[in-house]
Amino acid sequence: MSLSMLLLWFPIVLAVGVAGRLLGRGRGLAFGFLCSLFWVSLVFAIAGVGVSSDPWSVAAIVAGVATLTLVGGWSHRGVHGDLAIRSVSEAAKLTSGESVERRFLSSIEKALGRFDEWTDETLPSNDPWADFGEYLRSVLSDALGATHVHPYRVVGDGAELEPLHGAGLLGTKSRVTVGDDLIGRVLATDVSFVAGVDQCEDEIAGTSAPAWCFAVTRGRERLGVISVGTLDVSPAAHPEAARAMERLVGEVWSVFVDKLEARSASVTDSASTLGTRDAFMRDANIAIRESYSLGEPVAIAVLAVQGLRSLTDAGRWEVADDVLHTIGGVMRQKVRLDDCVGRIDESRVVWFLRRVDMALAKLVVGQLVSHVDEAIRSCPAAAGSVRIDCGVSCSGPEDVALRALLVQALDATSRARVENRLVFFEGDSGQPATYVQGEAGGGI
Repeated sequence: MSLSMLLLWFPIVLAVGVAGRLLGRGRGLAFGFLCSLFWVSLVFAIAGVGVSSDPWSVAAIVAGVATLTLVGGWSHRGVHGDLAIRSVSEAAKLTSGESVERRFLSSIEKALGRFDEWTDETLPSNDPWADFGEYLRSVLSDALGATHVHPYRVVGDGAELEPLHGAGLLGTKSRVTVGDDLIGRVLATDVSFVAGVDQCEDEIAGTSAPAWCFAVTRGRERLGVISVGTLDVSPAAHPEAARAMERLVGEVWSVFVDKLEARSASVTDSASTLGTRDAFMRDANIAIRESYSLGEPVAIAVLAVQGLRSLTDAGRWEVADDVLHTIGGVMRQKVRLDDCVGRIDESRVVWFLRRVDMALAKLVVGQLVSHVDEAIRSCPAAAGSVRIDCGVSCSGPEDVALRALLVQALDATSRARVENRLVFFEGDSGQPATYVQGEAGGGI
C-alpha cells in the first residue's frame, strides 16, 4: 500500500477522534466504523482491487479499520466527559437541596395551618397527650422523614418522664425516672444529640443510639424530650432545618400546654381537682343515656362536707382547700374510670356510678365514704372541724332523669345530717337503707 493511502488515513482518524469526544461511546464507534469504510473505499478507488492480493496491504487495511473504529469509541473519555458528569452531579445535589427545602417548608406550612383546628378537635378527647404525640410524629415524618419517634413529657417536678402514647391498663402510662442515659443528658443540658456528629456513650455500652434526640423547652422550663430513630433528612447534613424543627416543636408544645391548661381550668375545680358542675352534668348526662340504652342500673352519691363554711369564716381558707383536695384525691384514686365525679357547689361533691344496683351501691359508696372520712380525720388542722354526710339515690325499674336522681341524693344527704349518719341510702321505693361507719370492710 502506497504512502499516499496512509496519508489519507491521518486526517480521517483525527476527525473520528474529535467526533468521538462529542458523540459518546456508542455513536463514536459507529462513526469510526463508517469512516473506516470510507477510507477502505478510497484505498480501492486509488490503488485498485489488486491491492487485496498483497498480504501486507490487506493487514494494513484491517489495522486501519480497527484503529478508526476503536478511536471513535475511546475518544469520548476526556475533559468534556468529566465536566459533563460533574455538572450532572452538581445539578443533582442542587436539585436534592431544593427538594429538601421545598419539602420542609411545605410540611411546616401544612402543620401550622391545621394546628388550631386540630387542637379544638383533640382537647376534649380522653387522652389529648396521645393525640398530640401522633401530631408530632406526623409533622416530623412529613418534614424530615422521621420514623420511630418517641416523645416524652416531663412530670413529677421534672424527675420523671411519661410517654405521650402507650396507655396501659386503666388508662395509666408507665413513667420512667430521668437518669444519666442519653435522654436524661439531653434533657439536663438542653444540647441536642445528632448521630454521626456526637459520640454516644450508650452506644459504646451496647445500647443503640437514636439518629436525633432533642429537648423541648419553654425558656428555662423543660417541657419534654423527643427521640427519633431514623431520618431521611439528616440533622448533620441540614442543621438549619433541624434547629428550625426543634424551635417549631417547642412553640407548638407550649401552645398546646397553654390550651390544655385553659381547658382544664374550665372543666376542673382547682381546690378539689374534680370536675366542675358544668363538666360533671355534661359527662353524667352522656353516661346515663348510655347506661339506660344498655339496660344498666345507675346511682348517684352526694358527699356534703360539713364545717367548711366555719373554716372560711374564720379565715382558714388554706385548711378548707386542703380538705377538698384530700377528698378529691381519695375519690380520683378509688372511683372507676367510667364513673363521673365533680364538685357541684361550695361544700358538696357528687359521684355518678354506672352498673350498680342498690345492694352494690350501698357497699361501694360505704367503703369510699369510709376512706374519705379516715383521710379527713388524718389531717390535724381539720380534725374535729369537718365531717362528711353522704346521701345515695339509685335508679329503679324505670329510667330516672339525672337531675331527678341528683335531687333525691341531695335530699338523702340532708337526711344523713339530720339523723347523724355517715351514709343515708335512698332506694327506688323511697325506703331508706343506712350505712353505719365500720359496717363494710375492705377497700374499694
